[in-house]
Amino acid sequence: KSNQKKTSEALSKALADADSSATARIKELEQTMSTKHEEAKVYEAKTQQEAKDSQEAAAARMKELAEESATKEKAAAEAVAKAEARAKEVEASAGSRIKALEVELKTQEQTSAQALSNAEAQAKDAENSAAAR
Repeated sequence: KSNQKKTSEALSKALADADSSATARIKELEQTMSTKHEEAKVYEAKTQQEAKDSQEAAAARMKELAEESATKEKAAAEAVAKAEARAKEVEASAGSRIKALEVELKTQEQTSAQALSNAEAQAKDAENSAAAR
């Protein structure tokens, strides 16, 4: 009976430790995911502002050039096209960065779920092993 009690206590402790460890890891991963999500939002806002600023700069430059002589109209159109292309590049870059962060978050969620599943399986194995004894 004493051995059975010790085994039961050891099993309970192992289960509690596994649960505690899995819970801590899940909280850590949730915090990481939250941080990554916030970083993605900040990055997206910054990139949208850069695109807006770039477009505003392009519009201002276009007005400036339009007020100059007719011979400079071609140069104005080229400057606008370059600014718009840059704005599009900035927007596309933000989109891919956000998608990459979303993929990373999903991967972390899967890793977390697998870690919990592994911890539960180990606890069950320990329980079965203890029961077999």
